[in-house]
Formats: sequence, C-alpha cells, structure tokens
Amino acid sequence: MSSKPRTRLSISRPLATSARVALLVFASAGTGAVSAEASSVPRQEPALADTLTKRAFDIPRQSLASALAEFRRQSGLRVTSNVSIRPGALSPGVSGTLTPSAGLRALLAGTGLSPVFSDGSTVALKRDRAPVQTIAPVEVVAKRGRKGGYAVGGLTSATKTATLLRDVPQSITVVTKDQIADQSMQNMADVVRYVPGITMGQGEGNRDQPTIRGNSTSAGFFVDGVRDDVQYFRDLYNVERVEALKGANALIFGRGVGGGVINRVSKEADWSPVRELGLQGGSYDNKRVTTDLGQGLSDRLAVRLNGMYESSDQFRHGVSLERWGINPTLTIAPTSRTKVTVGFEHFNDHRTADRGLPSFAGGPAGGDIKTFFGDPDVSYARARVDAGAAAV
Repeated sequence: MSSKPRTRLSISRPLATSARVALLVFASAGTGAVSAEASSVPRQEPALADTLTKRAFDIPRQSLASALAEFRRQSGLRVTSNVSIRPGALSPGVSGTLTPSAGLRALLAGTGLSPVFSDGSTVALKRDRAPVQTIAPVEVVAKRGRKGGYAVGGLTSATKTATLLRDVPQSITVVTKDQIADQSMQNMADVVRYVPGITMGQGEGNRDQPTIRGNSTSAGFFVDGVRDDVQYFRDLYNVERVEALKGANALIFGRGVGGGVINRVSKEADWSPVRELGLQGGSYDNKRVTTDLGQGLSDRLAVRLNGMYESSDQFRHGVSLERWGINPTLTIAPTSRTKVTVGFEHFNDHRTADRGLPSFAGGPAGGDIKTFFGDPDVSYARARVDAGAAAV
C-alpha cells in the first residue's frame, strides 16, 4: 500500500496576503480554474498619472497650430478643439519641466483659449469668456436743457383752433425760435433748408421765392395767419417760430398755392423778462445788430421791443444791402381769461438786385464771377413795410 506524498506549506504573517493568493492558485490547479479576490488588489488610475507626471517641454514661440502639434508629440496627449483658431494666432511657447496641464496652460497664454481635461489622455480647448471688469462709479451732473428739444406740441394756424400736431391731418414742420437761434438763421432761405418739401429760389435777387411741393410762388407767406404776399426779403429778428403747412389748404387760408403755406408767428409781450443783444460782423464789411427787450410793467400790462439793423457788401462788385426794422408790441390782460395784443412793425430793405450770371450757349457765361452784369445804380430793390396787428 502506497501513500501519497504530502505537501507542507509554511506561511509567515507578514506575507499573509500574498501567500493566501498563492495558496488559492495552488489549490485550484487541478481543476484548471483560477480565482482571485479583487478586493485584495487596489485599482490604479494610470490615466491620471499621465497629467500629474512632470515632463520636459521645449516648444519655442511659433504659430498656435504648430505649437499644439508639437505639444501633442512631446506630451503624448490627444488635444481636441471645438473652437476655430484664428489665422496668424501665435503661442508664446513653453520650456521647462512641467506637468502637461501646466505646460499647456503656459502654451495657450494670451491666445484666449484654455484647456479642459476630460481624462488623462484627452484634453479639449475652449474659448475664454471676456473678463468682467468693475469700474468705480461715475457721477454725471448736467443742467437740464429744453424738454423735448425743438418739438412743438400744438399750434393754432392749421385749424384756427388750439390743436395738437398729432391731431392735424396735414404735414407740418415747425422751426422754433431755439432752432433759429442755435443755427443762426436770419432769413427764410435759412429756414427752408430744414423743411422737407420746400426749397428757396433766387427770386430775381429781390424777393423770397419758395417752391412748395413743386409749386413756385411768392404768395404763400402769412404772418400770424394773415396773408403777407408782398415781394421782399423777410427777416427773422421778430419771429417766434416759422410754421410750414404743406398741402392744399384753401379752406383755411383762402387763395394761394396748392403746395402749402409758410406762416410766421411774431414775438409778443408775455410778461417774461427778456434782455437780448446780438452783434455780428463778417467778410465784405458785414455788420448786424439785433435786440429783444421785454418786461411786464404790471400784472395786466407787458411790453416788448424787437429791433434790427444790417449793412453788408458782397463778393460781387457793386452789390450791397442795408436794412433795418423795429417792432414794438403791447399786451393787456383786463381779466384772467382775456388778453389783447397790439403791435406795429416798420421794416425797410434796400439792396442791389443781383440776378447772378447770364447764360450763354446753354450754360453760365464765362468770366470772373465777381463781375456784376448791369448797372448797380439802377438795379436795386427797395421794400418798405408798415404793418399793424391786433389780436384778442
């Protein structure tokens, strides 16, 4: 009778874990199965080690696309990007022993991109958000100007009643006294430059000649709603505002032109203290003086005086003008609901009627533009206006 050989194992305590694994392997060798306890061997993260291990980088300054390609080669990482790289974008490069994450951040400095590590072997690029900057509070102090600028709420000339502009079924442009002062307007030609649909013609050098919506006329002027079809050059020294009402309106203004009318609203005494003096000088011996004085004398009486004097030559030889005007007004308020305004204007205008250059062969005649064609002594225009007005 033969006995089977016995195998004796000796296991020391310090090697208990490894011996236990060996024993299990030996015991199951006859059956061909190998088992192990997974809990006895801790799992290692090899991918994490790739981004934490320092490496030697030597990437010089170059284009960003080339620098990223060299970084892939030296780091072994896969770099992906969902953002476009600007053509000509440069990388400052990186040199030294760094972790891949620190090296890539140094490589992307100043490019507007930053890395996002999804795992130990892949990194994606994203575009940086613009940094939020907080500045110190700034306090702005300014004087409040005119409410609404040059806007006008309503007028009475269009319908002969106080009506808001938005309720008037007509195209209306109002040039206010503030706009007249800000842009140094002095005559009707200056005003209509800012009125759509109206232009000013030469008027043969002796009158205002507007063309309103294609209709040339000198009979479309009104003062405070009263016809003013005298042929002369009007001044703005005593004008509160100019209203251009475009379109047919014979029902309100009577005969006239189908294109529309231009109505001047005169300044009047209104108890506001007014003290204005204007002085002007310019080329060709131009001189102009204007004044506007107003005062309330009592609760029921106010006066106002507007005056103007102008004298000037022109670039054309022998052409000159001299004009002056005065317009006093008086306002009486006998009751709180009644106001009576009376005024009188005297205006005198004397000037050389300059008709410009004559035509020749389908165009302006040649020669010096300073030449006056005609006799200046007999080519003149003179206007004398005396107008009184009263309104209740």
